[in-house]
Amino acid sequence: MMSRSLFFNLQKEDMKRRLWTVIISMLGFFLALPIFIAISVENYHPMDDISYIYEDIIRTIGVRSELLILLTIIGACVCGLSGFFYLHSKKQVDFYHSIPVRKECLFSIYYLNGVLIYLIPYVFNLAISLIIIQINGYMSTEVFTSALAALGFNTVFFLFIYTVVIIAVMLTGNFIVSCLGSGVLLSYGVILHLIRDTYFRNFFVSYYAGNDFASDFLIYLSPVGYYYKAETRLADGCGTQDIIMIGIAILISVLLVIGALLLYKYRPSEAAGKAMAFQASKAIIKFLMVIPFSLGGGVLFRNISNFHSTGWLIFGLIFSLIITYAATEIIYDFDIRSAFKNKKHILLCALAVGIITCVFQFDLFKYDSFIPKKDKVSTMSIAIMGIDDQLRYFDENAGDKYAYYMDYITYQLKNMEITDFDKVYELAEMGIREHDNHSLSNLRNGYYGYYGPYETNYINYYIKYTYHSGKEVYRRYFIPLDEGYNKLRDIFADQEYKKAHYPIYEFKEEELQLGYCSSMLNSKEFMLSEEDERELIRAYKEDLSQLTLDEIAEQEPVATLSFFYNDKQLEYLVYPSFAKTIDILQKRGFDATKQIDSSNVKQISITYYQMEVIEDAAGYPKETAYSVKDEEPVIYTDKNEIEEILNHIISEDYRWKQYGLLSAEEEMNVAISYKVDEFGNEGVYNAKFKLGQIPDFVKEDIGYIPYE
Repeated sequence: MMSRSLFFNLQKEDMKRRLWTVIISMLGFFLALPIFIAISVENYHPMDDISYIYEDIIRTIGVRSELLILLTIIGACVCGLSGFFYLHSKKQVDFYHSIPVRKECLFSIYYLNGVLIYLIPYVFNLAISLIIIQINGYMSTEVFTSALAALGFNTVFFLFIYTVVIIAVMLTGNFIVSCLGSGVLLSYGVILHLIRDTYFRNFFVSYYAGNDFASDFLIYLSPVGYYYKAETRLADGCGTQDIIMIGIAILISVLLVIGALLLYKYRPSEAAGKAMAFQASKAIIKFLMVIPFSLGGGVLFRNISNFHSTGWLIFGLIFSLIITYAATEIIYDFDIRSAFKNKKHILLCALAVGIITCVFQFDLFKYDSFIPKKDKVSTMSIAIMGIDDQLRYFDENAGDKYAYYMDYITYQLKNMEITDFDKVYELAEMGIREHDNHSLSNLRNGYYGYYGPYETNYINYYIKYTYHSGKEVYRRYFIPLDEGYNKLRDIFADQEYKKAHYPIYEFKEEELQLGYCSSMLNSKEFMLSEEDERELIRAYKEDLSQLTLDEIAEQEPVATLSFFYNDKQLEYLVYPSFAKTIDILQKRGFDATKQIDSSNVKQISITYYQMEVIEDAAGYPKETAYSVKDEEPVIYTDKNEIEEILNHIISEDYRWKQYGLLSAEEEMNVAISYKVDEFGNEGVYNAKFKLGQIPDFVKEDIGYIPYE
């Protein structure tokens, strides 16, 4: 048994050997904590809101500190590589292993020193930072507990990453190979996630990640990915699941320490200087490297080509397989002549790559045509792209106000539960039939754009199936708007859909404030009493519940209500049918019925951007096979012509808010100059002709040529 004095003497000698890492660690934490805090404190103004100051400090010393996370990852790598650096030298291995001390004790000394090199500078500089905060009067319970929570959290993941790096060192016998191995082990799960996600996006038309367990699982396989996921969840508030995540990380770290110790104990001394310390690990690591990197190279070449060519996919797979396999074998033996050694292995890798590619290329598991059986589904959710694009969504459970916004797809699929989902289910079946018609060939030839297939007015929507068991399945579909419109109209009328589509239903009324109301001809700021404000909000909700998809598609709003919710500005549209809302606004001095018509339009200017065919554009999608020829604008001042034009246009602003429903004549711009008031003030807004609704006299005046 080793004496305590010998343990500390060996520990002291190791610290001397690694003094440079101590200096770097101390300097890094000194700049990241005391210096950063001192600069921040100096920049605070007495008029700054104290809650903002607390939030800023917490972002510097708390769990959300990106700088501390970066220092933790770098520190773990440096400490792990430096602690057992001697294993790469035969002379040093012979020297250290000649010391009459058990390997377990030597491992404990080097491992513990690495932890102390990270932890002591962190604690020391954190203490200085807290003193600076206290002296300047910015200390609070939340600030203090956040700092301690971050210390514990970062230490847990330091141990996780640190131990993985040590395992990489144990498995290798060369410093460069150890660095490469560390990088692979730390990021392998994330790399697999990216390759998997890329294949699903490229080969499956209906793919939408959503809350994908398999995708998340791959990220968690990477210590860095696990760290990021845990930080993101913890930043939103600490719950039971977050504590479980950290507990699992601690358990994994303990198991990894045991694994590292066993590798150290049984690592042969003659492994120093070799690429790999254990012969048995070579084949396993080779397969784990060659197969995914070959797949990644294949899809990379496929995506570089304009037409997503299968030929380039095959070339990329073969090229990447050869390069990755050869590089791995050369690294193993440090001999270029070993590039294609073990030909059976390269054939097995090629077979695995070929099978996986065929699964995606030919959809062998019928991913795109899958739909859960109706009797197994409890509820469904749907997010339709291009309806009310002005809406903003928030995560009410988020603890970080800087990460408050949510995208509309995530919000609606998360918060919507349609129990009477027959129409949604039928819409999903329509989407599958549409994919079966032409998806595979057209997708591979670049036929699909972001909003759906080119040349046709398609609607894009996302669906979540929730099973009775709680399992969730996500899919994305395209269908022609005219084919699915009736079902979309019925779904939009469902109040379970509306309550998730319009988040105003979920907002707390006492935290929702009306800022102002505006239209083309009027704008008014409101200072309403709480009672009047709630009356308006309730009237608006009632009107909104009766809104139909036909009204959105056929009528433009008469006004826009601007609300403020927790310092966030929100826009909600007022349609002509919103009688109760319009009446309340009228009583408060805002006339929403006053709109632009031929009586207050001064002139209309129409510019026709004539499309010319590019002769050498054969094979390209239609949108990319034309160039634009700019023409002089045609001016209209006749009241009858102006009225006719106004009946067939849609404002650019509203068109983009409802781009999923509204199609327009893209090749011409309509600029309307109008009188704002009786004092001579004028305004201008841009519009487009509705698709197929260009008046004949306009076609004649501009020399209109149909866009084919």
